[in-house]
Amino acid sequence: MKLNTIKKRSEFLDLQQKGKRVSTKGVIVEYGPIMDKELNELSHFGFTVSGKVGSAVYRNKAKRKLKEAVRILLKTSPRLFREEYRYNFIGRFSTIERDFEDLLKDIKYALHQAR
Repeated sequence: MKLNTIKKRSEFLDLQQKGKRVSTKGVIVEYGPIMDKELNELSHFGFTVSGKVGSAVYRNKAKRKLKEAVRILLKTSPRLFREEYRYNFIGRFSTIERDFEDLLKDIKYALHQAR
């Protein structure tokens, strides 16, 4: 399943400045409504992992884990995500170490808080 991803830096910065955020042990979720009406009405997703987490290998591993978790949640419980909203999932060092089931629980908790 292909995700509608945020690609432009300006969108990430806009979400960081104007959006809200929820933190858990495994992930930070920034979210906010889509302001650009030219974009379609589906949710858009961004995945960010800072250089503080480690080398490119660790950052890519964390991003892959986050993307797969979001894909699974979109299939199993799509009601967690609001339409016309942007979500940026920010990986932490604990994202890599955390069990996948615990990471899913972290994301579910953050999305419940976002609603």
